[in-house]
Amino acid sequence: MALRGLAGGAAARRSEALVARLPGWQYAMPDPEGSANGGIAVLWNESVVHSETTTLFTDGRLIRPVVRAVFEVNGTRFALHAVHLKAGLAPVDEQARVQAAGIIEGNVRNLVDTTDIDRILVLGDFNEDFDDDRAAEMFAVW
Repeated sequence: MALRGLAGGAAARRSEALVARLPGWQYAMPDPEGSANGGIAVLWNESVVHSETTTLFTDGRLIRPVVRAVFEVNGTRFALHAVHLKAGLAPVDEQARVQAAGIIEGNVRNLVDTTDIDRILVLGDFNEDFDDDRAAEMFAVW
């Protein structure tokens, strides 16, 4: 399985070109317009992983939506959440990441509490370094 952040209207074409070079692979991109609108492609090898759904989780407080993909591997279902949090070193940027982590964790917890999916992966670009001032606070929810 792979994640690929893409920007611009050519995102779907570039994903199609990549998958064409990978026999047995498929991809999904809930919104191909670019990373600000969810232009994160999820790629998987069909001989290993079965894709059930790929959707966007949006919240007015998030800078970018989260791509959620539900997969099944050998009878086990799991949900992948691909994130791309706000970059920058300013206090407002740090606050945006801390807030986003809490929102995403709440959404993931709701999924676990209301469905039969209890295996979760949250991957992507958190734009956070363990040496950043609020890193411990940002990663605390995980």
